[in-house]
Amino acid sequence: MPTEYPSSLKHLKTDAVSIPFEFLTISKIAENFGWIAGKPEPDRGGDILARNEGDASLRTVQVRARSTHTATASGFEDYRFTVSPAQLNDFTQNAYNSCLICWMYHGNREPVAAIFPGKVIIDMTRGKQTEKEFKFPLYLNYEKGACRFGIKERLDKDQNDINDASDYLDNWDGYFSWNGPKITDTMRKNRVKKMVSAVGEMRTIFRILIGDDWTANKPYPDKTSDILALNVESGQFCSIQVKTARERKERMDGGEKFHYSITNLQQRKLIDDSKNSIYIFWIWDQNEEEPDDWTPIVIKEDELIENHRSVLTGNVNILRKDGQLFWHHNGEIPAKKWVNDWSYFD
Repeated sequence: MPTEYPSSLKHLKTDAVSIPFEFLTISKIAENFGWIAGKPEPDRGGDILARNEGDASLRTVQVRARSTHTATASGFEDYRFTVSPAQLNDFTQNAYNSCLICWMYHGNREPVAAIFPGKVIIDMTRGKQTEKEFKFPLYLNYEKGACRFGIKERLDKDQNDINDASDYLDNWDGYFSWNGPKITDTMRKNRVKKMVSAVGEMRTIFRILIGDDWTANKPYPDKTSDILALNVESGQFCSIQVKTARERKERMDGGEKFHYSITNLQQRKLIDDSKNSIYIFWIWDQNEEEPDDWTPIVIKEDELIENHRSVLTGNVNILRKDGQLFWHHNGEIPAKKWVNDWSYFD
């Protein structure tokens, strides 16, 4: 049950389209073992800086996103991307440790990214005028997993189709691979626990920012709120607590139980400020068929207390059985009402 998204991003201002995708990019980088990433301020030299904990290698990442496209007769979606002279200069200075991530957004499905090393972008600009900016198209066939620079086949001297960009499509493992010692089970378990928490927060910010007129980010320190959000039109303020589960306990009846812990500080906040806060519970089903299957349950704190009283003692259990989600482990209270309920932000 993947995350649901708006049918379009036309409500976002042009200069704001790529910003939400910077947070989604951080989440995707963090999913790769041993990688950490964040936004530099000011963002000169890269929208994102990333580091591999295995060999201390660094990456600078530029992010572009397009939500408007046209459909071609051959079944491809046509997206147009622009790279600024400043970004081209960054790729020139750091061609082998930089990349351009081009997000292609189509409503009601998971966004898709093409990941190009800086050297590839520099090679594409050879012999072209780039004093102002560099423009190029990407053609995507989502169902076939195909991505191209041009619809027609274009062969080089070795008979390779240089218009085929499919190898760059969602190649997160290839570009952000682990370059350290052998990964032990203990290393992976400890890493996953921290990783899913960070990814859940970044995905939450991304989903809020592609809503209508919202701004959001992570506060420091984040003792009682993982994210603070503000609606710039209404002045409405929202405090958000994010919980993410990956490990599950399978039951004899075929159900799966997901457990979330609530700290003492968070329990007190539930009592003191239940009207102005939201909880988001994420379930991540990582598998080869659906690697981006993140299911969110979005619920106001007062509703959470009403439907799951044990939250006041630090425990939230969600049961999944026969494709449906329930509060508690006994399956008495359906949670369907709050699954993918982003109406507060859209």
